[in-house]
Amino acid sequence: MLVVNTFFETFLDTFSKIFDVYANICYYQDTNYRKELKKSMTMGEYIKQLRTEREWSQDELGKKVGVNRAAVQKWEKGSVENIKRTTIKKLSDVFGVSPCDLMKWDEEPEQTDPINLIKEKYGSDTYELIELFSKLNEKGKSKILEELSDMVQLQKYTEPVKRDTQKKWHNVPNLET
Repeated sequence: MLVVNTFFETFLDTFSKIFDVYANICYYQDTNYRKELKKSMTMGEYIKQLRTEREWSQDELGKKVGVNRAAVQKWEKGSVENIKRTTIKKLSDVFGVSPCDLMKWDEEPEQTDPINLIKEKYGSDTYELIELFSKLNEKGKSKILEELSDMVQLQKYTEPVKRDTQKKWHNVPNLET
């Protein structure tokens, strides 16, 4: 019983890690969409988008970075060409983006596709399991976890599969004679 419990705990821990990676996939896909969208934007338009997504007024953003509303308005209109480095750093911190991202520079390192990371680390069948599991509602997810809990307690599902290491050749002539 101890082996089954240990296996079950390991399985749940691995399953939890896989779903963390899946959440990153969703974030990655959203991030790629945002990157494509912002390619056509000016820095000022991007600042405005980030501000309005958070439902902040120009006054609120100004207070967060230590400037007045008029400064924020000028950035968003594109009237200011040189924003201070310290202000860019404050803006990037407030918005949770890098200064390179805020200034629309392409110098950030390319991220590895998390889908491929899952497939490489856990195999394609694990990725397929995640995709199928993510399509279920809460009731379906609970049912699957209940079934998995039952299955890992059965020895026939937790023991490694024994394979015949000797290949059986039928009707093959002996070439040594």
